[in-house]
Amino acid sequence: MREKAKPEFILMTTEGALGEPQIIRIPENTFKYPLHLMLNLLLHEMIHMGQKMTENLIEDKNEREWQAYYEMLFHKTFP
Repeated sequence: MREKAKPEFILMTTEGALGEPQIIRIPENTFKYPLHLMLNLLLHEMIHMGQKMTENLIEDKNEREWQAYYEMLFHKTFP
């Protein structure tokens, strides 16, 4: 868990070295907000987990973010 989210700023992160196990940190008040929004943000972080695996390693942070935001919009990996 991380610090409480505010309506104007909700932060979830995927933490861990590339190729190593990852931890997704979510705000302690995550479920105070609309479920569909929180699921979309969690999906974004799940994409990052896959990108940081040895088999799918994407080292460029900008490319990782672009792919995760693309998934949030079009839901190709997680329909």
